Amino acid sequence: MTVPRKMSFDDVQTFKDMLNVALSPDGRRVAFAMSSLDQQENARHNAIWLLQLDEQGQATGEPRQLTSGTKSDSNPVWAPDSRRLLFLSTREGDQNQLWLIDVAGGEARRLTDMLHGVSDVAWSPDGQWIAFTAPAATTDDDEVLTGQKKLNSDEKKKREDEERIRLRTISRVFYRLDGQGIFERYSQLFVMPAPT
Repeated sequence: MTVPRKMSFDDVQTFKDMLNVALSPDGRRVAFAMSSLDQQENARHNAIWLLQLDEQGQATGEPRQLTSGTKSDSNPVWAPDSRRLLFLSTREGDQNQLWLIDVAGGEARRLTDMLHGVSDVAWSPDGQWIAFTAPAATTDDDEVLTGQKKLNSDEKKKREDEERIRLRTISRVFYRLDGQGIFERYSQLFVMPAPT
């Protein structure tokens, strides 16, 4: 018989939290973020995990870690075909960026390079488009998608004339919790073709 004892700080360090649970469209898998403490870095890290389900929705084995979780991988979003996942990660910086991974295996691919990070993400029902929001840029040259260099004003104007990228600003009032006013920050909605 085990004698009850008080919880210690070492016990707390072993706790793991499950976050951002997402059921695949085909109902055969669950993706979720698992948060754990890195004692050496004194920081919490999140990794994306997968759990296979049978036809009745019962787990068919142990969860499988999909991402490394060396920083913070979170908010998994399934592709409509249930073969790929979008997720947010700080693995290459301090701001969440959008990443894509095949659930069968392989390396994750970074899809965005937003100066102020990415917040929400959604996949179109037909799988052709990805929409995400990010805090509005403070200058015209702040935000650039991965694969494009940062542009000076002349280059930016030329590219805009050539590509005619259409962005829509989404705004809403966020009241401060202390009741002392509002946050004056806007988000932008971005839509990009889904990688093949």
